[in-house]
Amino acid sequence: MKHAPWANCALSCAFALATTAAFAADYYVATTGDDDNDGLSAATPFATIDAAITNATEASDVIHVAAGTYSTTTQWGPNLKTKLIGEGATRDDVVIQSAGTYRTLRMAGDSWLEKVTIVGEGTYKAGKSGPCTVTIGGKAYGVELKKDGKAVVNGKEYAFSVEDGIKAAPAAAPSGGAGTEVKASVPGSVLRVNVKQGDTVAEGDELLVMDVMKMEQPVMSPCGGTVQSVMVAQTDKVATGDVLVVIG
Repeated sequence: MKHAPWANCALSCAFALATTAAFAADYYVATTGDDDNDGLSAATPFATIDAAITNATEASDVIHVAAGTYSTTTQWGPNLKTKLIGEGATRDDVVIQSAGTYRTLRMAGDSWLEKVTIVGEGTYKAGKSGPCTVTIGGKAYGVELKKDGKAVVNGKEYAFSVEDGIKAAPAAAPSGGAGTEVKASVPGSVLRVNVKQGDTVAEGDELLVMDVMKMEQPVMSPCGGTVQSVMVAQTDKVATGDVLVVIG
């Protein structure tokens, strides 16, 4: 079957475009490299992460980073669009750190890291920022950080700030053992909290009231003793099994 000349040209162009789109490049980075290299082989690697990320523009490209410590220099962190693989024996053998930048790396939605340690300001995952769940001591907190210096934790807004180092004193261990944990038997939200740390309670005293499916459900003390800690506040949302109060 013969094709017209224009049809043969169209088929050739389509094949060329498909071949180009499917092509994936491998780029290499090493501490012994040079950013004037083409970075396309282990023998001609780039010296910096920034150079490799700048050249690896297709999602199918792969960046191979030899063992060593590298610094990113772009103010907001280079925008990684591909897969970046550390070629050391462990992830601690390949370290990427920021050099006075706001962010070590920015990552496009389809990119990922493998066997690499990030040190510095951190990594921003494009399209993945927003509310998250933070679990501390077995209790889950829904957290959303806003740009106005406010944080929303379990639906309640707080002002927050971040400083280097640990300045807060560690919490004192409760006296008299671990105490009795009063846990939520069902999910809901806290309507009222009737006790505070240090209060003396008797068995059957109402500790707090929860809103469960628009119905009030009191939470009673299972024993007598002293309230060691109150783990929730009014309007907090809790899940089944969350610790509400600890009684010693």
